[in-house]
Amino acid sequence: ECVAVDPLSVKDLSSWWNIMADASTTVLVHAGREEVRFCLTHSRQVPQNLIDVQIAQGIVSRSYPLGYSALIARVLGHDVHGTQTRTDWRVRPLSKKQIRYALAAVLYVGDVWKQQRKTLESLGRFEWAQAEFERMIEEVSAERGEDQWRRLSGLQKLRRRELAIARALY
Repeated sequence: ECVAVDPLSVKDLSSWWNIMADASTTVLVHAGREEVRFCLTHSRQVPQNLIDVQIAQGIVSRSYPLGYSALIARVLGHDVHGTQTRTDWRVRPLSKKQIRYALAAVLYVGDVWKQQRKTLESLGRFEWAQAEFERMIEEVSAERGEDQWRRLSGLQKLRRRELAIARALY
């Protein structure tokens, strides 16, 4: 079953983020950096069993990064159009088109992963994919490191007080 939940209408999503970070939960995503960031922000944990089909496709066919529509077309032969990608998702209520788009955006991920997993295993690259999923999670986690603010552009132009503000804001 495919359902949509508006996260802005639920007061406390901590249980959701805890499920996402639970090792017994497989989390299937396409380009999942934001999901990892959300988990870190809301539960201070990362998904323990995350599968990113965009990364997997790069290991299967060296096609990286491949957008969701192109990935679905390549792996499953389905046409999925990203007509709502650039709409304003902050405006409520969401339109019926936006909700249909959101549901379509997750509808095929499981089938894509089944195909990819078979291919990765037959090529002897399944462990490569797992290592890349973990590496992506580590990269996103490292973004929250204490000194990452130093990577902001234009810092060399700031005075001491401005640097302190930039660091605090980061």
